[in-house]
Amino acid sequence: VGALAADPKAGVNIWIAAIILLAAAIIGDSVNYWIGRKFGHWMMRKFPRIVKPEHIAKTNEFFVRYGGKTIILARFVPIVRTFAPFVAGSGAMDYRRFMVFNVVGAVAWVALLLPAGWFFGALPWVKKNFELVVLGIVNIIYGALNAFAQDNVKRRIACSSVSHMGFVLVGIGAIDALGMSGAMLQMISHGLIAAAMFFVTGVFYERTKTLSIPNMGGLAKVLPITFAFFVASSLASLALPGMSGFVSEITVFLGVTSNDGFTVGFRVITVILAAIGVVLTPIYLLSLCRRVFFGPRIPALAVVGDMKPRELLIGLTLLVPTLVIGFWPRIATDLYEASTTALSNDLASHAVVALRLPALG
Repeated sequence: VGALAADPKAGVNIWIAAIILLAAAIIGDSVNYWIGRKFGHWMMRKFPRIVKPEHIAKTNEFFVRYGGKTIILARFVPIVRTFAPFVAGSGAMDYRRFMVFNVVGAVAWVALLLPAGWFFGALPWVKKNFELVVLGIVNIIYGALNAFAQDNVKRRIACSSVSHMGFVLVGIGAIDALGMSGAMLQMISHGLIAAAMFFVTGVFYERTKTLSIPNMGGLAKVLPITFAFFVASSLASLALPGMSGFVSEITVFLGVTSNDGFTVGFRVITVILAAIGVVLTPIYLLSLCRRVFFGPRIPALAVVGDMKPRELLIGLTLLVPTLVIGFWPRIATDLYEASTTALSNDLASHAVVALRLPALG
């Protein structure tokens, strides 16, 4: 919102935006507080899949450590920000005291993030290039950082998926044949990789009946095939050379750097920021593998069975194509290359016409 407010063409008044965001933050947490106050304990008993015990426990840890200041700090912490007002209400925290922290937290949140976005949007290279590329970079980094905060396997993979789809936005925003091709290949590649990761997650959920990362450990010995399949899927997701994720992401990078319509500074900064997302991916995925499959074995999970042949066959139909595309990307790119080239040429010609119209007038 702040970045949009910096662009006069967007028509966003930063002061009106600040008032709306401030009111929404205060009212939203107040409603959450009263839901927790009136129905908190009942909801935790009746709907454990919605009001997850691990999220409540994580929020309680914040309250134990920081007390009432949790309401302020939670504004900047994913998951905790959702449950902090709820836990405060269910714990019968004094409403006036809650409102003091609520207002202070809302003011701090708006006062820090809105101007930061405005200054970011006011940078000359952002003003000139504020488009899908910038939104894609935000997607990549924000999704990756959110993945670190997840203690649920599916949630971490979902945030990883959000991050990887940022490369699609960057590739489309490059408006050249190479970038478009990379974006299309990323959609195909990530469709296969994400499906494989969610599938294998479902496989070990059927055995363990939990997706909570802290409640798992030592599964590599009892589920060796599942472990190998999950690691292979993770390596594909983190763009290991020889797999489809590497080809698609490197093509997006080349599409951005080869576009002469971008300034040199913008191209350099875009590549650096996108590369941060590439670096973060192996950190949160490999740490997920370490916590789930290594470490002390949970006694209750010591006798679970491994993947069945039918499950393995389904998984391989998703994973093998990522290897094939990784070594022979033309198998996929030849299917759409003519269309993406024509689309990029059409978009580029429209951009040139748009630039020349003021001069003609």
